[in-house]
Amino acid sequence: MTYEFVEDGPKALSWDAYAPIVQREWRELLDRDGTGESDFHEFLERHPCMIPGCDAFTGAGGWDNPAGPVNGFVISEPLLPGISNRYPDFMRAPTDSQTQWVVLIEIEDPKKLWFTENGQQRAELTQALDQIAQWRAHLKKPENLLLFLRLYGIPTLRPIEFVFCLVYGRRRDVASRAEREKRNALHNSLGDIKWMTYDRLRPDEDARNFPCVKVSAAERLTAVAFPPTTEINLWSVRRWVEVNEKRKAIFASPHFSEPRQKFLADRLDYWDKIVASGITIGPDEYFKRE
Repeated sequence: MTYEFVEDGPKALSWDAYAPIVQREWRELLDRDGTGESDFHEFLERHPCMIPGCDAFTGAGGWDNPAGPVNGFVISEPLLPGISNRYPDFMRAPTDSQTQWVVLIEIEDPKKLWFTENGQQRAELTQALDQIAQWRAHLKKPENLLLFLRLYGIPTLRPIEFVFCLVYGRRRDVASRAEREKRNALHNSLGDIKWMTYDRLRPDEDARNFPCVKVSAAERLTAVAFPPTTEINLWSVRRWVEVNEKRKAIFASPHFSEPRQKFLADRLDYWDKIVASGITIGPDEYFKRE
């Protein structure tokens, strides 16, 4: 035995306790005056289980085989090589036995409306859809796709499938039947762009163990937040070793107990040293241990 587990450390917050807290805080934020897009982006960074696409919108996994991100985290403001003016808000990369999915998510201020008073599609919505179309066209070029896959360490053992998601507006802001029909017709015409309102976002239990990270221009991964439901397993240890500032992110994340924060930070420091030493971790990488 070349490494040790701690069986009686402070426990992670249970999902049944955490999910109602997140839902309540999300509703409060949606109903609060004076908020902007940055407030919602920050909330989703702190609570990455709220970010859609963990299952590639039912394309990946299944009820008995939930998908997971290829590197064990969700990425905030992912860089797209070759594009410097605007990038998505979030990225997930779930994988299953057949497909490597990449989900790019764009959020807009929930106060933005779909249509003008005369029923025309608003310019803000057109701009958001045009932005997604630009990313899609950019990533279809083989040279750009190769740079993208290298940047995020996404393997090419399976076919790569991109899915784009736009989170836009509130359900209540499309009041008339004619507006609903126009919105639904537009939604049905968008192909690989999934479209949802802010009201549709819910905590996803399958994402309870995935932190949020950012990638710098120097291609360094930095932790932003860890959910208080995070539990360490040997699968995550090996994938989080390249993520910097994990301790700082844990102590900045909400809804942790202080003992659990310290325990989780200390254990991740310990596992980083184990991995760096070259000790082989196994045999069962999916077995939950701390």
